[in-house]
Amino acid sequence: MKYASPTEIATVMASSFGPVIASYVRKVNSKVSLACELFWDSRSGDSLTTLGYRFDLRSATVIGQIDTNGRVAATVEEKLNPGLSFLLSAEVDHVKKKYTFGYGLNIGQ
Repeated sequence: MKYASPTEIATVMASSFGPVIASYVRKVNSKVSLACELFWDSRSGDSLTTLGYRFDLRSATVIGQIDTNGRVAATVEEKLNPGLSFLLSAEVDHVKKKYTFGYGLNIGQ
């Protein structure tokens, strides 16, 4: 099932023997989007909620998320020239005590 408007998208997927996934994205304005996703597996009882954001700045994009498993992630993409971007990313998993940081250079597109 899907609902879409110019500023919102909502979806729900379910099966009789699998997970139920519901997601919602709202475009707050031309530069800010917020999202959430709910996941529930009826067989195992596992569930996960994820909240995310996206900010489009003049020459950069900031994307991040946090979930109920204690994971926090963020990415910053700085557009240096047309076809050249510098990326910084980080992910912290508080439950597993795992910390990942990275950087990159995107050439093309």
